[in-house]
Order: sequence, then structure tokens, then C-alpha cells
Amino acid sequence: MNKKCLISFVSAIGLTASLLLTGCGSSGDSTGDGMSSSASTVEENVAETNSENGVVIHDNRNSEASNASTTDAGSNASSTLTPVSDSDFDKQEYLYENSIGDSLYYVVISNNSSSDVSVSGDALAYDADGNTIGAAKSSIEILGAGEQSICYFYFSDVSDIAKVDCTFTYSQEVSYKPVIKNIGLEEYINAKNVTVQATNNGEYPAQFLQAYALFFDSNNNLVYASSGYITDGDAELKPGAVMSSQLQSYEDFDHVEVYLTGRCGGVSYEGTRAPVDDSDFDIQEYSYTNSIGSTLLYLVIKNNSEQTVSIDGNATAYDASNNVIGAGNCSIDVLGPGEQSITSFYFESIENIDHFDYKLNYSEETSYKPVLGNLSTDVSVNGSNVVATVTNNGDCEAQFVEVYALFLDADNHLINATSAYAVDDDSEIKPGASESVQLTAYQSFDHAEVYLTGRATN
Repeated sequence: MNKKCLISFVSAIGLTASLLLTGCGSSGDSTGDGMSSSASTVEENVAETNSENGVVIHDNRNSEASNASTTDAGSNASSTLTPVSDSDFDKQEYLYENSIGDSLYYVVISNNSSSDVSVSGDALAYDADGNTIGAAKSSIEILGAGEQSICYFYFSDVSDIAKVDCTFTYSQEVSYKPVIKNIGLEEYINAKNVTVQATNNGEYPAQFLQAYALFFDSNNNLVYASSGYITDGDAELKPGAVMSSQLQSYEDFDHVEVYLTGRCGGVSYEGTRAPVDDSDFDIQEYSYTNSIGSTLLYLVIKNNSEQTVSIDGNATAYDASNNVIGAGNCSIDVLGPGEQSITSFYFESIENIDHFDYKLNYSEETSYKPVLGNLSTDVSVNGSNVVATVTNNGDCEAQFVEVYALFLDADNHLINATSAYAVDDDSEIKPGASESVQLTAYQSFDHAEVYLTGRATN
């Protein structure tokens, strides 16, 4: 289902983070001169395809992005059980100190061998006097022949690192299949983020697919790093599926490198997809930009089917020129037949959103049972707030019941939204009990709508 909603967007905010870029020990050249083929600068072409790794890059910062199609990134790499050594792998290392005094050491690893391997790393951090001040471990579950991926070492509460020594070991992997070469990737570079769209061109689900973005200044110094999963509610990217992820930078940057991690179990997905589709649900859309310059797209969903489902969704945000400028995810734990609930996509610090595309997936829910049908709500709408009292009329505990208030103007446009949990100290509403919450509008409104989320243990 592709749905669109027109809105306006206000300016984004920024945060600050400190950084540290330094040399590395035994594991390779750490000057950062060897950039990934996915890096892009402001001066480069708006849409550039790298034939080696199938990445399409769109730089939205200097002109409109073209509608380039995702490049087929190939099939699973064939692997032979030939011995490997450290010389079979190229490495790029980057050290970054975040704003709370922790240090992260990123290592980009290219597998030049003909074997699929798992990678394990041990790292020691040193200060300028040669004292050992930190230790960390990292791993890559599966790195296929010819693939490139990333691992990072997290040094908690360690700053002012002068040097890191890394030791890597490699095991020939038989538990998982490589998946990175199966992923077609498009990168959309915006003022404060890079939004990636991944397509699984393989025949198996990509499990725990995660994108890492390393943001650099014009001198190739790492100034920020972020990551995000590109997966559905099953923690997978299904064969043929396309999903987006927004990777934010809170520092100004010149160019960005994007890397993937993930694995494949080597079996086709049999799945728990429910025998329903979009036509079995009524969906209302509301969107607004909050006071800190982020946009929320709310979906009020009613289940008209006889199937109890869980719902997960992925959305992409576009500007008026149809450039991809952001992405978000949403979920509902459980929604029973006849029930209505609410969920939202959150787009952080994005300017000029014009419309959205989103897709919802419906799975058979077995972990939780529906509870909203057992809840009644008494709502009092006042001049500046809404007071909602929720009563559990059922025979089981209603867990994590959250009340959402959507405040609308006379034209039914959303102008503000807020939520609060209506639960006791056990995060529940006991059978026969009632819980009340106050939801404040913080601005004038014409009318309000109230919706609930919640679940029960199955």
C-alpha cells in the first residue's frame, strides 16, 4: 500500500558531538585516505552508480535527485574452504569520541579471499603515554567472499585515545550465508541525514540487516556516526522487499560512507504473515510538525477482519521534487478483530516534507492477545486538555495501555498530539480497575480524538 499525505515542514535542529581521529596499531592504515566507494561529496554527481558494489548515490543537497533504479547487487557469493590470513583483508579504521566521553573505533573490512568467514576482533586502547586505558571486542557474523562490512569497538567512558591496537581472527563460516552482495542500496544524502533504501535481490531473507553511516568533514575527519536496522517485524528484509532507514548526523558534514551488516539463515521464509491485506483495514492519516522541527505521521487503524494481527510498517518521506529526505518505522503489538488502535512514524529534523509513502505488514500474532475490546474510555475534553479514564472490563490484565490525544483544528487538521500511559505501578490495568490520565494540548484546538494501545499476555 502506498499512501500519500501533504504537509509542510519547519526547520530542523542540530546537536553537537566531539570527535577524535587518530592512528591505529597493527590492523592497517588509519589515515582514512582510502575512502569507501560509497562516499559522496557535494561536488559529485547527484546520482552516481558504483558498478562494483551496486550502490546508487543521490546528493539532494545541491540539486534534485534523479529517479535512478536500484542496481542488482548480485547473488550469494560462492565460497571455497581455502585458508585465509590477515593479508586477505583490507581495513580502514576510524576513531570517534562521542559527546558523553565514550570512544568508538570503526573498522571497515573488505574480504579479498574466496572464502566466507566470520570475523572476531580484540582491541586495546592506549593514551599518549602508552598506558592501556581501554579494551573491547567486536565481530562480524558472516563476511562473504568479495564483500565489505563494518565492525566497531566500544570503549565505554574512555576518552583521549592516542592509539588502538587490533587483532583479528577469521573462521570459515558454515552457519550462515552471506547476504550483503544481495542488497541493492540507494543512498540519498540530505543536509542532516543520509536516507538509505535497501532492496533484497536474493532468494532468502536478510536477517538483522543494519546500515552504518560514517559522516566526514572535508578533511576526511570522522565527525559523527549512526546506525539503523532495515528490517520488518520479523527482523528481516524479505526477498524482493524494499525498505528505508534514516541515519541522522548532528554535525555538519561533507561526505558520508554507508556500510551494511547482516546474515542469511539459508532457508526461504515460511513466515507468519496473516491471511489479510490492506483492504481488511480502515486507515486514517494525520500528520504534523512538532515544536522541535520533527514530523510525525499518525495512522489510526481499524481491523475489519476476523484475524488477530501484529502490524509493522516502514515509511519514506519525500520533498516536493520527489527526493527521498527521510524514513521511519511503526508497529502495533496486537490488534484484534473489530479493534481500533494508533501508531506513528517519526521523521527527525527534516525540512520540506511534501508527501509520504508507506507499507504495512500484517503478521499472525501469537505472543500477545488483544485487549482493547475489553477497555472502555470516558473522555472529558476541556479548554486546554483532555482527561481520559480507562476501565478494564475484561478478565485479564491490560498491559502498557497508552492513551493518545490528537488535537485538531476546525478543518480537522492535526495541530498537536500527545500520549501518556494509563497504568498502575505494575504497568497494568487490573480487571475491574480504572486508570486516568491528563493530556495537555499546549495550544488552542477545536476538537480532540482519543485512541488506545495495549496488549495482554497470551
